[in-house]
Amino acid sequence: MSLKTKGNMLSCGAILACLSIYASASDTDAAPPQKEKTYAEKADQEIQDFHWNAALQIYRDELARNEKNADAWRGIGRILRWKGHLAESQQAYEKAAALEPDDSNAALGIANTYRLNHDFNQAAASYAAAQQRWPKDEEVQQAAYDFARESNPRIYAKYERDLAFRTETYGAGTPLLSREDIQLEHVKDESLGAYVRKDEKATYTHYFGLNNFLELRYRRSKYSYFAPVTDFSAIDWFNEYRARYTYPITPEQVGTVTYTYRPSRLKTTQQSYNSTKLELELHSQWTPRFATVAGAGGLRDLNDNPTTTHDLRTTSLVKAGVEYQLTQRAQASATYITNPDLDNSIHSKSLFLLNYQWRDDLSSLLRYRYDDYKNGINQRIYSLALRYTPNAHIWSEIGILTASRGGRSGVYPEATLIYKF
Repeated sequence: MSLKTKGNMLSCGAILACLSIYASASDTDAAPPQKEKTYAEKADQEIQDFHWNAALQIYRDELARNEKNADAWRGIGRILRWKGHLAESQQAYEKAAALEPDDSNAALGIANTYRLNHDFNQAAASYAAAQQRWPKDEEVQQAAYDFARESNPRIYAKYERDLAFRTETYGAGTPLLSREDIQLEHVKDESLGAYVRKDEKATYTHYFGLNNFLELRYRRSKYSYFAPVTDFSAIDWFNEYRARYTYPITPEQVGTVTYTYRPSRLKTTQQSYNSTKLELELHSQWTPRFATVAGAGGLRDLNDNPTTTHDLRTTSLVKAGVEYQLTQRAQASATYITNPDLDNSIHSKSLFLLNYQWRDDLSSLLRYRYDDYKNGINQRIYSLALRYTPNAHIWSEIGILTASRGGRSGVYPEATLIYKF
């Protein structure tokens, strides 16, 4: 073979090689290879899809490869906190803090577990230590500020109106020590055209931990009527004593038992009788998106059209509800309750709520309520409200509602304002 022929063959080979390289490059430009997601990106995607257990497993798999990954420990701590497993969450945060002591996120996570567990003494000490350690960290300073507002006294006012009632509420409350709270409240409830009831309430709550508390409430109610009363069952006044205990059977299954005792005096005869109510309730968080409420109980109160104070009856109670997280910003819930109050006037309430979070401090709420009265015409209510929480001091809600009952209808304002010092 001549050198010329050999040179031509080399040239052809070089050309083919170049064409091959160019074709490969063109294919690469047309369909670039997908960059593999990091473990953190995969976990974040699972969280966005409400697959918390899958995200936990991703973090745990990463720790199996590198047990000194502080970010993975923080991720585990965050999800376990959301699930209500506070002890395990705190342990994960503590491991992250030991690995990266200069990172403030783990310290805030630990403080948050104390706050959710309602151990305000430990929470206050943890936030104060974080403030001293990271004086220029805005997230640390804001978290400590928000906690201080939560643990300070508060005052509030609320106004509601529909075709049957107009209600004005004023109150004040304050945490006590580390795990107690006390609240005083005045309510003026006007049954339009019938009576005005004024309530004075005092509530004491002791918190044992997350979803674990004992609540004791005393309520004194006095009625005044717009016209002389002839109905035998019309109430003059009553004292109400209520005890409520909530206990987490598991972090996802929370049970509540409530007992109410109400000595009452009648307006027409000044005779007295006692009403009682026992309620059992179970709230179940089946998945991050879906929860249910199931309840039952018994109410003992005056019978319909009673003739004596011994004419009492026992009525069964039912409560059923569902909650569903539609998206990261939207949540819907529906609830059905029989005999919601001891006044024995309403057979049941049906409630629906759609909540949309526009941003951290602003959300809108669409509500529907159907009141099934035992006697008289039933009532439907639709309302639209905006909830605005511009800072840790203020919680506010303002809206309008439309009510219809029989052939009547009306549009009314509603508002709630809570101020924390």
